[in-house]
Amino acid sequence: MPSKHILDGIRVLEIGHAVAGPAAGLILSDLGAEVIKIEKPGEGDLFRNLPKMGQSIFMAINRGKRSISLDLRDSEGFKLFLKLVRISDVVIDNLEPEASRKLGVNYDVLANENPMIIYCKITGFGEGPYSELPAYDPMLQAISGIMSVTGIPPDNYVRSGISLVDMAGAFNCVIGVLVALYRRVLTGKGAYIEVSLFDSAVYYMNYWISYYDLYKKIPEPLGSSHIFASPYGLFKTYDGFIYLSVVSDEHWQGFVKP
Repeated sequence: MPSKHILDGIRVLEIGHAVAGPAAGLILSDLGAEVIKIEKPGEGDLFRNLPKMGQSIFMAINRGKRSISLDLRDSEGFKLFLKLVRISDVVIDNLEPEASRKLGVNYDVLANENPMIIYCKITGFGEGPYSELPAYDPMLQAISGIMSVTGIPPDNYVRSGISLVDMAGAFNCVIGVLVALYRRVLTGKGAYIEVSLFDSAVYYMNYWISYYDLYKKIPEPLGSSHIFASPYGLFKTYDGFIYLSVVSDEHWQGFVKP
């Protein structure tokens, strides 16, 4: 009888904290992989217990995983980590680039232990002039332009109430890992995958970038509506709220028809 989980038998090591790395590990776990979360002794994940949020974020994106406390700065701890790499398939790392370098966590080191390993490095800006800058979700929503179309017009900008960019990075990490696993079946080779959170955020802005390129108009915050249709938005009624999305004349005729 075939397995109900496509990634049964795949082992993932997650050197992740906050949202992006752990969310990628969560998705792979949901697909059947065994995910081992490696946490810093005495502290663990930065999001284990947050002011006003408590453990809610940590529990949401770290369920279904195993967790070990391992000091990668210690020579014996790093040796143990490399032993795990030899019997694993994937490593996800979303530590700051400088932290990964100091620990000695990079593709060359991991591939020397296991040539079939798939290593995904999640960073704020990828390789380039901003590679060393720390990057958090709201910053990336702002710099990518997402915040420019989110809020109340004309200039009351707000961040999305969810970790939108971190989750986009997690999705791109998982896509890369799945493609690399498929390629490994065909070639027997591992892979290095780089995910930039900034690139992930800009991808969300793709049609607004095309809009500006074509018409040289800077979009304003949309509130709950959009510029291409009407009525299109959130409306308050006697007993609550209702969202209308009338995007064509055909929809309008159906909407007003008794």
